[in-house]
Amino acid sequence: MMTRLGCTLPLMIGAALAGCASIDKDEQILTGRAPVCTGSIDLGTIYITLVTDWRSDQKAPQKRKQMAEEVIDKVFRSLPCGDYMGLHNPAGPEADTFVEITLREFGPEFIISAPVLWSMNTDVDATIRIVDMRTNVETFAASQRHKNGGAFSVRPLSAVPAAFESMLNTWLIGPLDP
Repeated sequence: MMTRLGCTLPLMIGAALAGCASIDKDEQILTGRAPVCTGSIDLGTIYITLVTDWRSDQKAPQKRKQMAEEVIDKVFRSLPCGDYMGLHNPAGPEADTFVEITLREFGPEFIISAPVLWSMNTDVDATIRIVDMRTNVETFAASQRHKNGGAFSVRPLSAVPAAFESMLNTWLIGPLDP
């Protein structure tokens, strides 16, 4: 009896650590079509503001905001249809396009339930609004909640920026993965 348990226990632990991951996306395109940068679209000079709407018990909000800002800089600096002028710049008369990104979640979500089930998900919840300042028309708006994880999976905070980058790229230039 002890030898069966001795052989089975490592397999059970290995299966638990491997986890059962899945991706859950809830997306709504509110205005316009994704991807934004198609054909001859020229957004001109782009200014961006990041708004955070964290829950009251959000851990390390400044660190999460800084990580999100780094992703925004990376994505918009490589954008083929406009000239990114920076983050936190107000949309002044020289701005052709104003982008507002609102983050509600940006991090791992840890869940424990009975009998013995745990999971750690990547959780990114964001909204983007793009306004053409030349015409004062909202040309694109979308909202998405992206969760990646599942039972017995581990998704650390370091995995969150990639999920956010994928979300922004899908909206702006189209999905990078086939």
